[in-house]
Amino acid sequence: MIVKNVARRTGIKPESIWVHCFRKSFRKVLNATPQIDEDTKEALMGHKLPGSRGNYFDFHDEDEVMMKYMRANFGNRNTP
Repeated sequence: MIVKNVARRTGIKPESIWVHCFRKSFRKVLNATPQIDEDTKEALMGHKLPGSRGNYFDFHDEDEVMMKYMRANFGNRNTP
């Protein structure tokens, strides 16, 4: 309901947007950032890493993940 109300106030047709759009947009931004490795992208999406990859990914190194996350461009698409 919050998403629909915000869409309505910003002039977006409420029936054209839903909560999954945020997740999809987040994934697109991550995929457009080659400086972020695939394991970090998957972890940021909340996915369980397949096979033994999860055993070697350091989920507790928040500073490293934060630095990689900050490389993503969530702002203006024309900004490098």
